[in-house]
Amino acid sequence: MHNVKKTPASEAINAAYEAKRKAKLQQFLETRDLIFQKRSRGELDEEILRLTSEVLEKNPDIYTFWNIRRNALISMIQRTGDETDEDYEKRHNELMKNELELTRKAIMANPKSYSSWFQRYWVLEREISPDLKQELELCKTALAVDCRNFHCWDHRRLVVKLAGISAEDELEFLNALIQSNPSNYSAWHYRGMLLMKTQPDLSGHGMEISEDCLSSEFEKILPICSYNAEDQTLWTYCRWLSESACPKGRCKSPVAKEALKGLVRFCEELLNIDCDIPWIYVTLLRTIMLLNGEKTRGYELLQKIKALDFQREQMYDELFRC
Repeated sequence: MHNVKKTPASEAINAAYEAKRKAKLQQFLETRDLIFQKRSRGELDEEILRLTSEVLEKNPDIYTFWNIRRNALISMIQRTGDETDEDYEKRHNELMKNELELTRKAIMANPKSYSSWFQRYWVLEREISPDLKQELELCKTALAVDCRNFHCWDHRRLVVKLAGISAEDELEFLNALIQSNPSNYSAWHYRGMLLMKTQPDLSGHGMEISEDCLSSEFEKILPICSYNAEDQTLWTYCRWLSESACPKGRCKSPVAKEALKGLVRFCEELLNIDCDIPWIYVTLLRTIMLLNGEKTRGYELLQKIKALDFQREQMYDELFRC
């Protein structure tokens, strides 16, 4: 650090740290070389699993080692000719159990490790009787720590598909997450994806969700917006609802038009109370544009937004052109 005088004690500490770091590096290089040597000789055995495990527990992002483990596991789970069903299942389950435990430790070391999540699902697909309920609980726990961990969200969607869980059940799960944390952007995003599947528009107006669903979603989110008006997540979902009702920027459904007009009135009422929240103005501007509102008013709103959030001027200019 600047202006900190070096002392013999601090130099000794730095020297000890550097020596420890070099020792760890040397150990890693020796282990790495041994792994590659065994792979080149085709020795995909228990030892290569042990060696790669030692490294991946501390550094789970070395995808080459995960690839080596997959090749080793594929070779090792092959059934031998004299093996009974019971013996094979026991050996197979033990290998998969150990691999799941390794991925758990790797994910704890780095919750956003692509390779670790990929490996975990790869194992689940090959388990004889995977415990998918427990896997969903693991995802729930991980999302409680970081609700925007998209690696975990992607993994959960794969597990849900593997378990055959319905979209309706997933919506119940999302309702619980949103109720506990309305700012959970990922949960709102996933909700929108599921609604497009479960509540498709059958009116012929080209909407992404049905008219009834659109109305009920506004009824759900607008009260939350009223007491948490500064939360950008909520207004982003409101804009998605509006745009989902207006294919190619045109609102053809009378029900959708009324819903959007209700959103305009809601935004205006909030702005009479809080006039310095740009997300309300952005939602109001976008909704007016979708309803083919006055260009003059849109321009005035744009200038107000840019004054409140001048660092994003170009983004708002682009929004207004759309």
